[in-house]
Amino acid sequence: MKKSILALILVFVTCQLSAQLQDRTWIFGRPIVGNSNATLYFGDILNPVVNLPTGQPSQITTSNGGEQWAVISNPYTGTLIFYTDGKNVFDNHNNLVSSVDLGGNPSSSQPVAVAPIPHSDTLKSLYRQYFIFSNGTGGVNASFDIGTITCHVYDAVSQTFSGSMAMPGPYGNSLVTEGMKLVPSDTDPDVMWLIVSLFPDVPADSCKYVVYKINRNVVTYAGNYDFGPKKLPLPGSSASPIVFFTSSKAGAYTGITKLAVAVQYTSAVFTIQFDNINGEFLPATVKLCDPGYPSSIPSVYNVEFSPYGNYLYYTVYRTGMDQNQLFQVDLSNATFSHTLIHTFPEPYAGGLKRGPDGLIYHISDDGYYSGHLQLGRILLPEDKFIPGVTAFSDFYQEDFVVYNNVFGAGLCEFPVLPDGTKAGLPDAAPGQPLTVYPNPAKNLVTITTPVQLSGWCDLSVVTLQGTTVLKRQMQAEIHMTMDVSTLDAGVYLLSIENRHDIFRCKLIIRK
Repeated sequence: MKKSILALILVFVTCQLSAQLQDRTWIFGRPIVGNSNATLYFGDILNPVVNLPTGQPSQITTSNGGEQWAVISNPYTGTLIFYTDGKNVFDNHNNLVSSVDLGGNPSSSQPVAVAPIPHSDTLKSLYRQYFIFSNGTGGVNASFDIGTITCHVYDAVSQTFSGSMAMPGPYGNSLVTEGMKLVPSDTDPDVMWLIVSLFPDVPADSCKYVVYKINRNVVTYAGNYDFGPKKLPLPGSSASPIVFFTSSKAGAYTGITKLAVAVQYTSAVFTIQFDNINGEFLPATVKLCDPGYPSSIPSVYNVEFSPYGNYLYYTVYRTGMDQNQLFQVDLSNATFSHTLIHTFPEPYAGGLKRGPDGLIYHISDDGYYSGHLQLGRILLPEDKFIPGVTAFSDFYQEDFVVYNNVFGAGLCEFPVLPDGTKAGLPDAAPGQPLTVYPNPAKNLVTITTPVQLSGWCDLSVVTLQGTTVLKRQMQAEIHMTMDVSTLDAGVYLLSIENRHDIFRCKLIIRK
């Protein structure tokens, strides 16, 4: 019964992931000197490439953000629209839109959140206006800044901005920590929620989180909640701690979004449920993980769910003078105990982001000391890592890409779309996932295509390094069966292709 429920969850998540293409273009990091930066383009899920199809960003400078950029792409086509670090905006031709400073701190862990202004009564493909929420809190080298959230409306067609607007309600001008998160409503296509964390001394000794409601083109104060581990200013200064948010709908029922939070000081990792219909946190659902580090240095930095929500990953930098670490939390374990996956030989690192291919990308060296941003990826994010048993090289691909002359501690945020947007998307798009059952598999798998194919098609299984290890030709049907018993244990990419369509998904083989 448990396996059947898991299979249903996998099918549900796969269908959700297949609907939107807004995460295909990644832009992150800033140059150490000159104008270098880091990019990935997932136009071909089998082979993410470094260069973007429209050319590399050319105006990002050392004054721009080294952490979470927001990259806004068309959810139907994956085509880049604009990108921002919360300070500047660049268009899809990599031009600096304006010299307007939007107020985001270039060293905030999540300096910007972008939401399309929802209009459920018009075609979703006609989105042109966006809320840009900028976080003014962060630290640059040894100097720290504290600030507030400010809001602008950006018109991506006319490339114009509204004036800076303070957030509404009793905490609109209050100091915040680093980090914020947008969550869409499951039931109202016009509603999204913005979640921010107040500075630890606002009010004194609180752990307060504030929720704002975005209803079409209106932002209102929705409420505040006090929960979770205590947040404190960093020792020796009045600087705000890093507070980082991520979310998941995997396994969550309608109206509930699961959030994970990483707090720098006092060091903590925890999950909590958020009622996305009413915009309310459910404090009784807080589940804590002891990250093993009580101080601000070593520093808990980033956190991410596995694609199907079974595991949580988090990073800690400066675990030693020349090392950082990556951890896994088994969310099915009542104690939320952590497991060390690996210690990397650089003092700084951090970023974690789930990719459209289902793998989790990880910055293992941010380039701050080495000058080379090293990007790895977790190949088996839904497998339990067992020290001494799991081979690290099978679980994690180290130095997947190395970017020279780039500093970057975080990866990307992507546009959070109102739930109603899904209704306007096509049933399937080229390169989108199939449904495979069982997955993980040992012998036979049943492959279900999202649309009915016709004629003959090629079924192929390819390693993550691009080697084809299995290929079959068969008459197209909506349900097709393939024998995978000859494959070694590991992660593969399975694809079905005919003259008109290509569909892909991740396949896990276990022996």
